[in-house]
Amino acid sequence: DDRYRLPLEPLPYHVEIIRYLQTREGDLWTWFEADRFRAENSDAVRLGLLKSTYRIDRSANLGLYEAADGVAASLGLSVSGSSDAFPSLPLTIYQSQAPVGLNVGLAYVPGAAHIVLTGPVCTTLTPPEVRCVLAHELSHFGLLDRWRDYLIASQLLAAMANDTQATASHLATARLFDLYGEVYCDRGSLLATGDLASSISALVKIVTGTTD
Repeated sequence: DDRYRLPLEPLPYHVEIIRYLQTREGDLWTWFEADRFRAENSDAVRLGLLKSTYRIDRSANLGLYEAADGVAASLGLSVSGSSDAFPSLPLTIYQSQAPVGLNVGLAYVPGAAHIVLTGPVCTTLTPPEVRCVLAHELSHFGLLDRWRDYLIASQLLAAMANDTQATASHLATARLFDLYGEVYCDRGSLLATGDLASSISALVKIVTGTTD
């Protein structure tokens, strides 16, 4: 899939786990890569967005969208409505209705980036820090949308870990797979912004809730 020219490759741990699952869990892999499963999952994500967020229009917060456009371009993702017309990636930013907490997350739907802000993100973080967290979440999108095998593996491992018969190895593998995904996206944030200090301070502020 050459729609996106991402500058980062999946980490070796991801590659090895994907190979293992394809070899040792072939029937489950086939089920999770089915189009019907992916369509049902996307419908559930869209419904969740309708129920729990409100959409921030580009015209209402142009600065926020321009920041997203800029880091997206640095990651090889060109956004609809930005100056670069190819490839066209629909991007929408939402504000969560959750009354507490501070977070930025991705609601993944194939072919469209949906970023959800929780709490006063734009007033707690500095503009460079906002760019860093946007780049982090767009790296999540690129990883999921560009490498389909990564998406299938993450969904399969999550299902295994949530099963009542899950063992310690299932839980540990799912946890490490997710953690390496975060490492990948932290690298994407640094690559897109070139700002190590803001990449770190943004994470610290979100986790601790501190303003400085």
